[in-house]
Amino acid sequence: MSTILRRDVFYDDTGGYIRFWDWALCTTTLGTMAEPFFPNDRLGIQAQISEYDPTEEMSRMDGIRASSVDKQLLTLSGGQHQLHGGPLMPRVGR
Repeated sequence: MSTILRRDVFYDDTGGYIRFWDWALCTTTLGTMAEPFFPNDRLGIQAQISEYDPTEEMSRMDGIRASSVDKQLLTLSGGQHQLHGGPLMPRVGR
């Protein structure tokens, strides 16, 4: 079983609106990988707000970086080719 050591999330603020990327960069004991990230789904359906613990492995966010959402596929792959599943949520326009 691997342990999450660090999670960096990204956002785009183009046009003055904040849009979180669909993916986070997650470093584990197995290495660094792209992880699906939905900022409003960190607690799970059954959890209560009072149970939120920002230090808990599945909830923690260690860094937040600003970058264009159009660059997410290459940024998270670390090179010239996309190495993960692509956008998770459809988007319309900018």
